[in-house]
Amino acid sequence: LREAMAQEDAVPANDAQYIKAANDFHYAVNSMTGNKVIDLLATSLKELYTSRVVSSGIASRTTEPTIRNEHRKIGTAILDGNAKKAEKLMRSHMELYLERMRSDPQSIADRLVTWD
Repeated sequence: LREAMAQEDAVPANDAQYIKAANDFHYAVNSMTGNKVIDLLATSLKELYTSRVVSSGIASRTTEPTIRNEHRKIGTAILDGNAKKAEKLMRSHMELYLERMRSDPQSIADRLVTWD
């Protein structure tokens, strides 16, 4: 997690590599559960997000500078062992991002996922 946070901090604002660094932060958090079933589910959702949202360009339009700070606060809470705070921050972060996604005209947030 520390490495993912450092990599995200190292990417300059408006750099095309920021989306990858932000995704790597989520991957690091997802892989910390110690539960292989939850890790598999979280990784699957991340891959779905990457294939549908990142590849379509929606992520670049809906990621704002606040995301970097949100990730830093979430990561710090996790590293400090403050699970309650980390959960609250992550929930708020995901709700805010979903709202941004829904406001994007090309969003897939309310679309049915197909597997073809």
